[in-house]
Amino acid sequence: MLGGAFVLDVIRKCFEDGNVASFFCNPDYTDLHLTGYVAKYSADEVLIAHISVHGYYDGFILKPVKDIYRIDYAGNYETKIDRLYKQRKQGHPNLGGIGDGEIMPSLFSYAKDNSLIICLEFQDNLLRGFVNNYNDNTICINIIDDYGCDDGISVINLEDILTVSVDTDDEQDALLLYKANIGVQGVQT
Repeated sequence: MLGGAFVLDVIRKCFEDGNVASFFCNPDYTDLHLTGYVAKYSADEVLIAHISVHGYYDGFILKPVKDIYRIDYAGNYETKIDRLYKQRKQGHPNLGGIGDGEIMPSLFSYAKDNSLIICLEFQDNLLRGFVNNYNDNTICINIIDDYGCDDGISVINLEDILTVSVDTDDEQDALLLYKANIGVQGVQT
């Protein structure tokens, strides 16, 4: 993994300059990366306004800084994604003033307030669902399965979460299926 101060310097530069960057988090799969703008960062985590490989809005992804082993920016790929994003007139909502140490709870609040599905990734699995409630130590979600069906409730320790995704393509698909299953266009959870 990159050195802590160095990676933060690169993240800060991408944030301040508005650069699209690619974040590589798994050295075993060097072709996998997260690409987008830095929406917010702290010493411990970076919130990526994720952009799809075709230049479309793809939600937000929160990653621990310690998991990032490589950051690319100002390359041909990042320039292409930035151009597609702008040509398609895409945009990410402004999440407002998020202070240090408040990124994860602010993301939970954003998802809950907008009835968006989140994905919580752990060491060996993931859970997807609606935010029910949360505090400084845990989050409670109403689980939604891959078919958009209710699948119970889960309470999770925040310290066990490796990645939080909100409103990415996968969560958008689950929300569409959920809405189709309950037969309404507007969801209130």
